[in-house]
Amino acid sequence: MSNKHCIHLTLSYWQDASSTCYWQDASSTYYWQDASSTYYWQDASSTYYWQDASSTYYWQDASSTYYWQDASSTYYWQDASSTYYWQDASSTYWQDASSTYYWQDASSTYYWQDASSTYYWQDASSTYYWQDASST
Repeated sequence: MSNKHCIHLTLSYWQDASSTCYWQDASSTYYWQDASSTYYWQDASSTYYWQDASSTYYWQDASSTYYWQDASSTYYWQDASSTYYWQDASSTYWQDASSTYYWQDASSTYYWQDASSTYYWQDASSTYYWQDASST
C-alpha cells in the first residue's frame, strides 16, 4: 500500500498519492485536505463539511440539505427540492425551482417576487400586498 500513515497522540494521519491528506480525531470526526487547500471534514452524524481557500464554509447533512457561509457571514443553504436559501444579518431569503424569490425580515414581514416581477408581501397582521411591474 502506497499511502503514508502515521499516528501522533490521538490523531491518525495519512496521505495518498494525489497528496490529499486525511486525519481522524478521537471523536471519529474525519478530516481531509486536497492539493487545492480545500479542507473537508465529516462528523459522526454523517454531516459533511468543507472550506475552500476563500474561507467559504460549506456543509451537507444526512437529508442532503447543502449549506454554506461566506466571509461576510452570509449563510446559504439548499434542500433536496432545490429550494435555495440565504440569510444575512437582517433577513432570510429563498428561491424555489420556479425562480420565485422570497425573503423575510426581522419584523416577520414576508416578501416574494415571481418570474413576472410581481412583488408581494405580507406583514405580521396577515395583511397581504402586491405590486406588479406597472405600479409604483
